[in-house]
Amino acid sequence: MKNAMNAMVQEQLKKTMAAVYHLDDAGCTVIEVSIGRRNPVVTIESGKEPFVRGAVKSRRTVDGITRVVVATTSHGCQIEWCENYAPVAQAVRS
Repeated sequence: MKNAMNAMVQEQLKKTMAAVYHLDDAGCTVIEVSIGRRNPVVTIESGKEPFVRGAVKSRRTVDGITRVVVATTSHGCQIEWCENYAPVAQAVRS
């Protein structure tokens, strides 16, 4: 009898490998993989994600710099990347 948890992890690994191969073919750099009870999460380096559109997962501004975490799905995995935006200089009126 196969251990149910091991079977689940094996399925998650199959999904993750398919997503990693797809991302590698697209020129992305995978920087982190997380496997748990839900869909695997694959984090990629920002700047190589224009091949895919995502939805904003979270947005946080600290010291005027806005950090946006964007997510989408591929091959049963959640793909995430971070976009950082510097504050826009405002014109000074005299």
